[in-house]
Amino acid sequence: MKKLLFVIALITFSFSANAQESKALNASAKNKTAISTPEEEATKDAKKVQEILGLSDSRTQDFIGLFKQKYETLAVKDISNERKAELSRIIDLKMRASLDANEMSKLESNKEFYKKIVN
Repeated sequence: MKKLLFVIALITFSFSANAQESKALNASAKNKTAISTPEEEATKDAKKVQEILGLSDSRTQDFIGLFKQKYETLAVKDISNERKAELSRIIDLKMRASLDANEMSKLESNKEFYKKIVN
C-alpha cells in the first residue's frame, strides 16, 4: 500500500514538474518571436539607406544582401573582436565601392545611422 501511494505521489510530482517546464518553454518561445531575424534587420537598414539616398529597388536589394551577411556573421556567438573589426571595414569598403561621393557624404552626414550600419 505504501509503495502504491509512493508511486502515485511520484507520478503527480512528475506531471507538475513537466507542466512548469512547458510553461517556461512557452514563455521563451514568445520572447524569441520578438527577436528579429538577420533578414528583417537587413531589410530595415537597407530601406533606411534607400530613404536617405533615394536608391532604386535593385540597388536596395544589393544592400539587403550586404547587411544580411553582416547580421548573420554577427549572430555567431563566439565571434572575436578582430573579426568584427574586419567585418566593419569590409562593409565600409563595399559601401564606398557601390556609392558615389555625393551619396556617401549624405550617408556619412547621418553619423549615428552610418555607425550602426557599418559596425
